Amino acid sequence: MTVSFWFAVNVYALRRPASELLTSAEKIQSAEGDQKSIEFLWKNSEKMDRQELLFLAKLLVKQKNYKDIIKVSELALAKKPEDAEFLTFQGKAYLESFKDKKRLEKAQESLRAAITANPKFEPAYLILDDYYDRQDQISRNLKKPLRFLQTRRQLFEDLIVERGPQPLYFAKLCEFDTIDGLNTQAIQNCKKATEMDKADIRSQLNLAQAYTQSGEAASALSTLQTTFTNNKKSEEATFAIAEYYENQKNYIEAYAHFKMCESDRCLRGYATSSAQLKKWQESFESFQKLCKKHRKWSGDVRKASQTAKELEAGDWEQKLLELSLNCNI
Repeated sequence: MTVSFWFAVNVYALRRPASELLTSAEKIQSAEGDQKSIEFLWKNSEKMDRQELLFLAKLLVKQKNYKDIIKVSELALAKKPEDAEFLTFQGKAYLESFKDKKRLEKAQESLRAAITANPKFEPAYLILDDYYDRQDQISRNLKKPLRFLQTRRQLFEDLIVERGPQPLYFAKLCEFDTIDGLNTQAIQNCKKATEMDKADIRSQLNLAQAYTQSGEAASALSTLQTTFTNNKKSEEATFAIAEYYENQKNYIEAYAHFKMCESDRCLRGYATSSAQLKKWQESFESFQKLCKKHRKWSGDVRKASQTAKELEAGDWEQKLLELSLNCNI
């Protein structure tokens, strides 16, 4: 889940009564647009206090002008170094505008400082988690171990201490524990997450995965079936139960469920399960659609060709093999 600080918290709630400078900036924004208001505030930068700086930051966020957001944050932090909101602005802007190691370290320092300044200020935690998630996604793509699961887990354990139980916090712990294979802990946290938010499909699927990992096949299938029954329009829920049946080599159920959703991964499952059921034309046409989009599906087509060979369907073995060789060329 990607969390945007700019929308996660109402940092722009300004103290009233508004100053003359802020009132003028708001009028200019209404009459002439954001840029004119920004220019007006910069021309009067020596007069800006926290409420004007917050309003200026809001305008700069809309323009994605991260370098100026850093500048505004510096001005605010010069007045109050422990301002958690502006420390978070600063950290987020560093993350969005710079990619070198020193700047990323500075971003983390700012966000950690925001948490120290106000341990209940949720956005700083969420931005850190989002950053660590992106780093782990890079590792995942490179098939390397995930580095930040424990760091991310600690963020949400701290949030529970500081702000009390929240569905998001337990959903995150549920996710981390499932990935880490801490199945007993995962089941506990996933259950808490789903009890607090019955619409949380992701935690329900993580619960099923934790059951599977712990060898509780009946509980896993029951959870998947309930999630699917309650969310038949959800691609995520439909794919999850279809994939479960596929892994169990129950190709009749896998075929039926993959057929219900329209994503590429569902189409891949539909094509594969069709082959297992000797529905060669359906399998071939589905793989054709995938191959028109990307060559990455060629491996799945080759596997289907091998299935055709094993099932003594020589003509389809050759057709699928040729398709795999020419997939999106």
